[in-house]
Amino acid sequence: MKTPSVRELREILRVSIPAMLVVAIGLAITLIAFVVVNRAEERDVVRGLEFRVEWRARDFQAKIKLAGQAVLATATDVMTEPRVESQEFHQFTSAVAAENKSITSLAWAQPVTREQRAAFEASAGFPIVELSADGRRIPAAHRDGYTPIVNENRFDGKPAWLGFDVSMDPTRRRPLELARDSGAAKSMMVPYVSDSLGATYLVFSPIYTSVAVPETVDVRRAQLKGYVVGVFRVLDVIKVGLADTPDIIATINFYLSNDP
Repeated sequence: MKTPSVRELREILRVSIPAMLVVAIGLAITLIAFVVVNRAEERDVVRGLEFRVEWRARDFQAKIKLAGQAVLATATDVMTEPRVESQEFHQFTSAVAAENKSITSLAWAQPVTREQRAAFEASAGFPIVELSADGRRIPAAHRDGYTPIVNENRFDGKPAWLGFDVSMDPTRRRPLELARDSGAAKSMMVPYVSDSLGATYLVFSPIYTSVAVPETVDVRRAQLKGYVVGVFRVLDVIKVGLADTPDIIATINFYLSNDP
């Protein structure tokens, strides 16, 4: 076979290079078009997923807030009453929690100082108690103040925790104090309990001696009347929040914060 001369090679290159450039440019344009279309499709998919996630999150959030309406309704009722009477409290809370499938109890807890403890226990007819390390109810230790449950309406058929100090430890005291100082309901999660309830949420709604929330923190502390306490089963709240909505076609994770 005859080897092409240098002149022949130059002629071949002169003729083929423009064709090669056309092919290269065509491939580049095709690749760019593919990338642009692919990214546009990705953006459409992401926008669609973001829309579904946002819609589901808003729906989920609204249903969780709806579950907590029993606490706010009870707080409004207690706020307008000069004295929290046991019978009226049970009647009202039974009505507002009738359709709530995730609520365990609604309670009224009020602050008691160290000096007031003996008189409170004598008048109430039960002692102020707390939980021991092994989960037993024992007389509350001596400290400057307590927040015992005075009235409680349980919806699980179990006895009321009358006298239980909901401010017995710093974990419970923090959301109570935040609620008192802010004038807004605060919550905390109790991950482990001694019975079959599983994780529960406690919601504390502060009530003051004045109808309106006092303007300053100092006045809020001075005029604190007590707290409406709602106990909710976390799994049931989630089940209710996810019920009656379209199936999720992609995985969506929900994060439950334990920050009050």
